[in-house]
Amino acid sequence: MTKQYDNQVLVSGRYFTEQELQDVKEIIRMFPKLSLTELANTVCENLDWVTPNGRNKTASCLQLLKKLEEKGSITLPAKQEDKIHDNRDRIEFGVHTRPAQLIEGSVSDFEPIGLELVRSRDGIRLWNEYVHRYHTLGYKRPFGAHQRYFITTGTRENHWDVFYLRQQPGR
Repeated sequence: MTKQYDNQVLVSGRYFTEQELQDVKEIIRMFPKLSLTELANTVCENLDWVTPNGRNKTASCLQLLKKLEEKGSITLPAKQEDKIHDNRDRIEFGVHTRPAQLIEGSVSDFEPIGLELVRSRDGIRLWNEYVHRYHTLGYKRPFGAHQRYFITTGTRENHWDVFYLRQQPGR
């Protein structure tokens, strides 16, 4: 919610005085190379705009900055392209995940079956590649705690098989 009363601006339950708005302009002038998020955090720190647990109100501050820009009071720095994330999430298909000969049978035909925790950097890349190639949604970088596993078999030289298990009628 954003409202303006006289020389004050109200954003997310906080009124900003003319002096605070001047401080915001000065911060933008002093730090033109900061990203929008870094800029919002800097404004929060300087105006002591925090949640009850002490964290910066970054999302609300971004709202304030965008509102001030819409009014023509400030000019925000251009949005920075995050080159690190662009390259980090790029997946190129290699030879290891090319479609192979179809394997059919019951689970007992492929015993022993196991799970292998993926820990190495190469293993993680391979797992991501398999998911990107064969999952209908492709690979997207997960957030939060997560684990990657390969289903392994004892019957094939390359035991990093990826199986799509589906229930057969009558089985």
